[in-house]
Amino acid sequence: MMSDETRVWCPSCEPLADQIAEMLETVFCGRHAPSREGLDDAGVVQTPEANVTNAQWCNLLHRGAA
Repeated sequence: MMSDETRVWCPSCEPLADQIAEMLETVFCGRHAPSREGLDDAGVVQTPEANVTNAQWCNLLHRGAA
């Protein structure tokens, strides 16, 4: 949550903003948003074991906790 003194800042749009003089919340604009893909994502091999869903992991790890 931002206070009244904080402002949104895209470092690529405004590279000379003074981060010491102002409270800035780093929020990249649509043009400068970093990629969400990792460098090795294309090389990952998916195995049948990797198809286990999150719900299945939750059931395994938290069984009987409810």
